Amino acid sequence: MTTLIQSGDSMQPSLANRPPSAFRRYLVVTAISTPVNLAVLAAMLRLTSWHPVICNLITATIITVPGFVACSRWVWCVADDQARRALSYWTSSIVNVAAATGALWVLEAEGASRLALTVTPLAVYTMLWFARFAILDRVVFRRHASPATGG
Repeated sequence: MTTLIQSGDSMQPSLANRPPSAFRRYLVVTAISTPVNLAVLAAMLRLTSWHPVICNLITATIITVPGFVACSRWVWCVADDQARRALSYWTSSIVNVAAATGALWVLEAEGASRLALTVTPLAVYTMLWFARFAILDRVVFRRHASPATGG
């Protein structure tokens, strides 16, 4: 039996009782996008003389688009209200990028190695991953209950 909780104007399963499919799919999207993100960042750091923060911002911008499409179409299987969802997804990405960028500024100022500059965004994103999933799941891609289906 799934426990429902009141969330705004809809009833949703609590996170503890939610079927794991969205969580697993989000994990797969992350498992694919993270190495791509790191590869693009590493290439930009190696091939350009741009500041690591600029490289990280460009990388995040590139990766956000396919990440949003994968999350909206495959992870949560929603196609409505794409403009609002895209803006919310982009905002959550910017929060991650801002946190990673702050860490990069500090490390770059301290003369950190290219390896440290490459893995820092990964470390920050990992720390924020569960919170981001919860926000995307409970707010951005939330489904409204319908009287016929109850979900």
